[in-house]
Amino acid sequence: FTILLPIIKKPEDASIVARRVIDTLTQPFSIEGWESIKNIRLGVSIGIALVPRDGTDKTALLRNADSAMYKAKEKGNSYVFFTEEMNDMAMERLLMEEGIRRALGANEFELYFQPIVDSTGVITSAEALIRWNHPKHGLLLPDRFIPLAEDIDLIKPLGTWVLSAACKQLKSLHDLGFDDLAMAVNLAPAQLDQRDLSDTIGNIISRSGLKPSDLRLELTETTIMENPERSRQKIEMIKAMNNGITVAIDDFGTGYSSLAYLTRYAVDFLKIDRSFVIQMDDGDNSKVIQTIINLG
Repeated sequence: FTILLPIIKKPEDASIVARRVIDTLTQPFSIEGWESIKNIRLGVSIGIALVPRDGTDKTALLRNADSAMYKAKEKGNSYVFFTEEMNDMAMERLLMEEGIRRALGANEFELYFQPIVDSTGVITSAEALIRWNHPKHGLLLPDRFIPLAEDIDLIKPLGTWVLSAACKQLKSLHDLGFDDLAMAVNLAPAQLDQRDLSDTIGNIISRSGLKPSDLRLELTETTIMENPERSRQKIEMIKAMNNGITVAIDDFGTGYSSLAYLTRYAVDFLKIDRSFVIQMDDGDNSKVIQTIINLG
């Protein structure tokens, strides 16, 4: 069988499809009328050829994909790219994917807390930042694993863990007497697609013993502008079901927001992107910063 993928953003997307095909076809099945034969299993081997690097006509592409498929057969229930370079990238991705699944159950993820201070230097809140204590690669920043977690549909359990762990930590701080502190938690783009996101947030807040006003959710400007209307509706739903919770637009100034939409968002904070703040002495940057403050 041949599967054509005419629209993929990056070569790794082909490996995602291949892995899903393998996972689906290797599930055991039975045939009606043949009750004595149960849990039949198929073997699946997939070879991947990419345009244009592996060919630009059907003959070359089929030949190279076929060659890769035979290499996959040697491994069993796997996929192989035609080029060694792509195979190395695919293997690294597969190892990271399996690592994320393992890490969730092995307590390898942890939170770092970045203090947020007012103009006098007093800490008013903190931002929860996830890190992966990888047993082989050491401490990994979110850009190494969050996009992959979104691709393989693990962003929901990972995001739920972050929210829950952050709320537990904040409750501990409140119990120590720092009851004025709030906590900011980032939401990944794929989390906005969760139908039960508002309920999940509410349940976590309730279980932790906090108030909704103790929590701030942060969404990047780019995330919001991917689907402005959906984002607006989701933000309003979250706030309606969690009275007092606040919302911030992160990385503001880089996502080319439509000002017409911006006025319709139930947003409490604008976080100016660090590319402006890190060079605040620059005349043009200071003008942008002042404009954003006025806009806010």
